Amino acid sequence: MDVDINRHDEMVTTCIVDFLDAPVTSKRPKLTGHQKRAHELLVEVIDSSGLPNFDGVPPEIKSVPEGWWRDRFYERGLPGAEQDTKKRTFRRAADKLVEMHRVGINKGRVWLCH
Repeated sequence: MDVDINRHDEMVTTCIVDFLDAPVTSKRPKLTGHQKRAHELLVEVIDSSGLPNFDGVPPEIKSVPEGWWRDRFYERGLPGAEQDTKKRTFRRAADKLVEMHRVGINKGRVWLCH
C-alpha cells in the first residue's frame, strides 16, 4: 500500500494484512549478510526505544528515527570500517529491506513490517 513520498521523491509503501481462505505456503526470502544484521539492529532499537503514533507511520506501529537505526548499524554492524563504506552498506541494506517489505521508512521514521 502506498503511504507517501520520501525525501528522494520515491513512493513509500507499507504492509497491509490480507486474510486468505487457503493457508499460505510461500515463505519470505531469508535475510543474509548486512540485510540480516541491519534488521536485527532495527529490532533492538525498536524494542528498546520505539514509540507508536507518528505522522506517516501506520497507526499503532512502533517506530524510531531513521538516524538511530543508521547510527546503531555504523557502530555495531560495521565497526572499524571507513565511513563511506558504512554509508554505502547501510543504504544498500536499508533499501533492500524496504524493497522486501520488511521495513517501512517515511518522514524520517523507520518501522518493521510484520
